[in-house]
Parts: sequence; structure tokens; C-alpha cells
Amino acid sequence: MLVADIMKSEFTAVQSTERVADALAHLEENQLAHVLVVHEDQYMGILDEEELLDQDPNTTLQELRQWMIPAAVKQDEFFLIAVKQMARYELEFIPVINNEHQLIGKIDISRLLPTLSTFVGADEPGGMIVLEMDQRNFSFGEISRLVETNDAQITQLNTFVHPSTGMLQITLQLSTQEVSDVVATFQRYEYHVVFYMGEEQYTNELKENYHHLMNYLNI
Repeated sequence: MLVADIMKSEFTAVQSTERVADALAHLEENQLAHVLVVHEDQYMGILDEEELLDQDPNTTLQELRQWMIPAAVKQDEFFLIAVKQMARYELEFIPVINNEHQLIGKIDISRLLPTLSTFVGADEPGGMIVLEMDQRNFSFGEISRLVETNDAQITQLNTFVHPSTGMLQITLQLSTQEVSDVVATFQRYEYHVVFYMGEEQYTNELKENYHHLMNYLNI
């Protein structure tokens, strides 16, 4: 998924020759916390509301270049670059520029989150299991084999290194909602299961027994 696939061509920006007071009025009118600044047709950067409030209202925006956030992505870049920059600078949108450094669009967080959800498989049917282990012990082949011994497949796998412990967390999205057997297999092979979500088989059995009882009582 490229930036061009999810960007909006509609955007508002202010010229660098405008004053701080004009930029603050723009933010209030559009209910934003960050403003895009351009110099003629060239993208300069982003100024946040808190920085603007600390400045003289009559100061021009071009005088604040040292406080501008340089965040931007190009339309032919992978969309995760936009995710990374939005998280780094805590933005509600990310500007999109072309090779001439001209502003051509933006990506709002409201459009980025569904794309990210689809990318990590969060909206796909199936259970989820999170494992934790030393990075040296990670073996995709073994994890896949253990899942497949329970007639299931891995539809999505993501890894994350915990910043405080250095341990590797592996999130598995599975092709089945019934995860109890898979969880039991991992535990039998001494994997640390941090979290799991799905419909466990014993729950299904309880539901079936409950319906049998109700049918019996209705006789």
C-alpha cells in the first residue's frame, strides 16, 4: 500500500509571509492543532499551536522556520513511512510532497488507522496469540509447524521488541477462532503465551451441553 493510495488531494496551508495571528485563526477555523506552511508552492514544514501561542502575533511564519516540524512523505513511499512520522511527531495528519518538494496532499489519521488495521490483519476473522521469547530463540518455521499441527494456519505475523526488557513479542493472527489447542501446544513446548483471544473449544462444548439440557427440559 503506497502513500498515493490513501492520500487526500484536498488540504489547506498558509503562506510563510502570513503572521502568527493568521495561522492561529486558521487553526481555530479548521479545528486543528498543526498548520502546514508553504513558501509560494514549496513546502516548508509544520507549526504546532503551542509553539505559535508562545510567539508574537505579528511575527511572520518564515521567521519561525527553526521551530517547524520537517515531517513529510512522498506519494510513491510505502504507507508505513507515514505511520512512523505521525507517531514520531504526534501529528493528526502527514503532508504529502512530490519530487519538487511541492505540497500535493495529506493523509489524515482517520484514513491511516483503517489501512494499518487491514495491514496487520486486525479486521480479519480468526483468533490471536501473542508469544514472548528471547530474540535468539525465534524460529518462524517451528512456530508455524506447531500451529499447523492443530489444523490451523498463520495468516499474519508481527514482531515487536519490548524497549524495557529486550524480549521479542510475536503476534500471530490465525485462520481459526478456536485457539485453545494451539495455546496448549505452545505451552507444552514451553513457549510463554502472553495473551490470546478467540473462541475456545471448551466454550463450544459448554454451549452444546447447555442446548442439550434445554432441549431435555422442554420434553
